[in-house]
Amino acid sequence: MILFFEELMNFTGRWHPILVHLPIGMLIIAFVMALFSRREHYKNIGPAISLSLLLGSIAAVLACFTGYLLSLQGGYEQETLNFHQWLGLAVAVISLFLYFIYKEGVRYSFIVKLRSYRLLLLFVMFILIGFTGHFGGTLTHGKGYFKD
Repeated sequence: MILFFEELMNFTGRWHPILVHLPIGMLIIAFVMALFSRREHYKNIGPAISLSLLLGSIAAVLACFTGYLLSLQGGYEQETLNFHQWLGLAVAVISLFLYFIYKEGVRYSFIVKLRSYRLLLLFVMFILIGFTGHFGGTLTHGKGYFKD
């Protein structure tokens, strides 16, 4: 039975390179929609931003889970893995936090106070996605792959 769970964890972890692209796309599209929503013509896309953040944060949590399982299989440079892991967790947390900031009807005082900074927080998330992807690519392809 233990062998079954070990094989199941290995199989699930190997889905990380596929699943990781879901939150990237969903969260970047939320950022792009937020930029567009600043224009009068696109003011009504707020619910779509919220939905994209919800689905993106769920996908990010799933990617974190599968990434952790993949990391247990070993074979990765530890320092790069640590950067990638913590940045990925930061993306998942900030995206979930941003969902509550964009979600209509949430009235927690600290969230209401942060609503004026939501575009800045989305930009931070966007940058974190880039760095997380860079370290993930380094884990997959090796150091210097992006320089050549």
